[in-house]
Amino acid sequence: MINVVVCQARFLLLLIIAGVSFLITSCHPDQEAKKQYLSSQEIQAQLKKIWHDDQIYRARAGQLRQENKGVRTPEEGELWAKQTILDSINMNLVEAIIEKVGYPTKTMVGDSLKHVAALVIMHNPKRQSKYVNTIWSAARNGDILLTDAATLEDRVLMFAGKNQKYGTQMKYDTISIDKKSGTVNTQLRIWPIENAKIVDSLRASIGLYPLSRQCEMMNLDCSKVKGYTVK
Repeated sequence: MINVVVCQARFLLLLIIAGVSFLITSCHPDQEAKKQYLSSQEIQAQLKKIWHDDQIYRARAGQLRQENKGVRTPEEGELWAKQTILDSINMNLVEAIIEKVGYPTKTMVGDSLKHVAALVIMHNPKRQSKYVNTIWSAARNGDILLTDAATLEDRVLMFAGKNQKYGTQMKYDTISIDKKSGTVNTQLRIWPIENAKIVDSLRASIGLYPLSRQCEMMNLDCSKVKGYTVK
């Protein structure tokens, strides 16, 4: 008889505990939902600030390299150091948005901001590989350009030390270092391409001009791209 009473008491105790747990987890459902929800206006405001911070030092750093004909100056290095910090902060913000609402679509944020998340991902080599499929899906849904997705895929391949697919990526190679001043001289080149014979066809499939046109615009010698023949 005592065992029966003890078992009944334990059963009642478990019911009480379960009931309390249920009340704790369900008494504020609206607050929990609100914490996970971001309105279109909130996302737009975040992306506007993110876009500003993504470009604040980047444009000037690139301009300096061109003005100095490939020489990497201390001023440029300082700009990149500042931009790298902002890039990391922006990536955290974009990842938080994607986790809550998925890729911020054109319908959600409008034409002027639909590319911002993809741009930020492209500027974060250490974390961009996990978002290749996300960006391709956004491109196929018409939320961003197919060229954005191809560019990200090429960047992931380049940073992994592999040949790129679409020929979108270029890199400054060190050609000399001044022993006295430590000045580094660099030269822009197209990163090696997986199959240069078909690269123009691949580029055309995503609405991109031929590689020879890219070389022309960047003042590069396309004959130095292994396997590529200007048509």
